[in-house]
Amino acid sequence: MESGVYLTIVSSSDKSSIKVSIIQFNAGADKAVNLKKIQSLLDQAIKEKPDLICLPEVFNLRTGRDQSISEAENIPDGESTKLLCDFALKNKVWISNGSIFEKVENGLPYNASILINDKGQVVEKYRKNHLFKASFKDHEIDEGNKSQACSQTCVANFTKDELKLGIGMSICYDLRFPELYRGYAKQKAQIILVPSSFAKKTGEAHWESLLRARAIENQCFVIAANQWGTVNDLETYGNSMIIDPWGKILERASFDQDEVISAELDIHYLNEVRESLPALYHMKS
Repeated sequence: MESGVYLTIVSSSDKSSIKVSIIQFNAGADKAVNLKKIQSLLDQAIKEKPDLICLPEVFNLRTGRDQSISEAENIPDGESTKLLCDFALKNKVWISNGSIFEKVENGLPYNASILINDKGQVVEKYRKNHLFKASFKDHEIDEGNKSQACSQTCVANFTKDELKLGIGMSICYDLRFPELYRGYAKQKAQIILVPSSFAKKTGEAHWESLLRARAIENQCFVIAANQWGTVNDLETYGNSMIIDPWGKILERASFDQDEVISAELDIHYLNEVRESLPALYHMKS
């Protein structure tokens, strides 16, 4: 078979995997309480000896419009980011913050996801591209009322020893836009992050199907840390997942509790999937 640009075989099998842990969390409207809880969950997660810890969307504060705007933070100087950077440095672990509201002068905040390396440094930042807007019989949601969209995409560079991986960054509602993830596959991403606060109503119908589809069609691992619980009358779905490039769910969290789940991501296996079914190589555009 002709070698394609998307196939990068790792010859040393003992260096061809990373361990990922997801923290599933129920954040509320008290930032101090949220940060105290997340510290405890980080301490729990690090016992799994992960290379990367992933948090859900708006992990530090999940509330209404006015408080979301007033308590938006600067990155990397805000207290939520500092907490994660300090933990990453102390424990030599990479962290995805899921997202927080990033303060913007004279404008609405961005919903921003960052990747922190094992030296405690913010190495990439992605701002949510697609803002959720929907009307249900009992509830209306318009994220554009409290944050602004961005059009830039991001593939972050993750390193572990000699292993170098591309991580495509996204947030929640982005999941419904497959062109974003196809772009990441074209940029040689092997892992996709989807931190979320995904609603129960839509989650029951679409969460697993969309996550597995993004994994299968782009032959990537998908790491989806979700919120659970009810905030402002919106019930979220939990069911955080780690999915492999064949669409198999490696680990799945429950619906209704704080939880840490972990799995090994075998990059050698990912390369085998891409070699045996070279769909990415066969793309015509």
